[in-house]
Amino acid sequence: MMDTPRENSTHDSGVWLLDRIMNQMNAGVYITDVDTDEILFMNSGMKKQFGLVEPEGKICWQVLQKGMSGRCPFCPVPRLLRDGPSAAPLRWEEHNTRYQQRLHL
Repeated sequence: MMDTPRENSTHDSGVWLLDRIMNQMNAGVYITDVDTDEILFMNSGMKKQFGLVEPEGKICWQVLQKGMSGRCPFCPVPRLLRDGPSAAPLRWEEHNTRYQQRLHL
């Protein structure tokens, strides 16, 4: 978890607060770069659930799945890019090939 923000730094305070909120959620959360699939952030709950230490900087489908040679067939990124910011929230079910679990996302 990040240290407390430096005094008089609104940006650092916002980043610190967002990090605290994301890491205290009772849900797995990760953020990827839509062009490269690189994991930019993963909250501590998801790291614990998947047994990961530092997934940031790695490719999501290589870290979270097994036997994939590219984006997962259920990946929401193409749909999110197509539908834009006004798209309805996406929900889907997947069978995780690395951990042999059925996930509801």
